Formats: sequence, C-alpha cells, structure tokens
Amino acid sequence: MTSLSIAVDGPYDPGILQPDLHGRLVQDITRICETAGIRPRYLTHSMQGVCTEEEIEWVRSFNSHEADGIPGGLYYVGLETGKAVDQRMMAMAGALIRNFIDARVMTVHDAVESYRFGRHCSVLLIPNFYIGAKKGGGVLFAPQVSVLCSMIDERFRKSLRTVLYVENENAMEDMYGTAMRNRLKGSYATIKF
Repeated sequence: MTSLSIAVDGPYDPGILQPDLHGRLVQDITRICETAGIRPRYLTHSMQGVCTEEEIEWVRSFNSHEADGIPGGLYYVGLETGKAVDQRMMAMAGALIRNFIDARVMTVHDAVESYRFGRHCSVLLIPNFYIGAKKGGGVLFAPQVSVLCSMIDERFRKSLRTVLYVENENAMEDMYGTAMRNRLKGSYATIKF
C-alpha cells in the first residue's frame, strides 16, 4: 500500500489520516472531495486553526446531538468574524468524512437542485443559506423557497443534520418565513458572531 505522505498531495497533519483506517479515502481523495465540495486540504488536516472550540466540539459530539436535544444541526448567525464560514464548513465536512459520515458543502442553490433530484447526505453544510446581496447572496424565487423549506423540514424529520449560515435573521425571515426562523431557533445549536 502506498504511504499516505505519497498518496496525499502535499503535507498533512500527523495522526489525522491512518493508513489502515483511511486508505480507501486517500486512494479516492479527488472524487470524495469533489463530491463533498471541499478542498483536499480539509480532508487531510485538522479542524484546529480553522474552527473554534465550539465548532470542534459540535463535530466531536455529532453522534449524541439527537439525545442532547439539538437534532436539526448547527446555525451560524450574524456578520462572520475570524475564518470565513465556508472554510469552517469545509474543515467540519473533512472531519466528518474522516469519520465516515457523508458530509457535503453546497451553496443554497445547489442544495435546492440536489434535493429536487432526490440526492441526500447525512450532513449538508450551506455557507450562504442567507447572506445579503453585498456579499453575493442571491434571491430565490417563490418556488425555490418552497423547495428549500421542504428540504429543511424533511432533513429534520429524517434526522439528517444541516449546518447553515445566516447573516441576518430578520432578513432571512422576510425571505424564508417565520416557520423557518422558528425551526432554526428551536432545533439547531446556534453560534453567534
């Protein structure tokens, strides 16, 4: 078997990937990362330095979320500080994938399209769930909003976790409705910026 230092392009954090456990991930790293919507670095490196302790703990305790009363997922609120939210989400997805959990980072538009075609994953991370136009946020049309709301509700019912970034809760509520805001506040762990 090829050593991990050769199979993985570039340096990686020692102890993150183990040949006997992660050999197949390393062999197929390009396809896995493309499917997950992450750069290979986030699969081969620790969350340390990218994510906060709160985010790292959320990933560590992933299997106990339902019992802990946070079945929906994680919900970022406010103007982002520190590392960009998409980088944090890629690092989280990489850690989950190393633990053989199907995690994918997608834009809100890609998530809606994926849902329409019946494609699901265990953890869906959406770094632009609601952001303002100045940061590149787009407007969803009413039918897309309806699909998005159905997707979030279905994922909740099926115990599929969702990680979302919302720049402004009030503006998000104007676009997606009060039911969406209530779902997020009632069923998701919250990280406020």
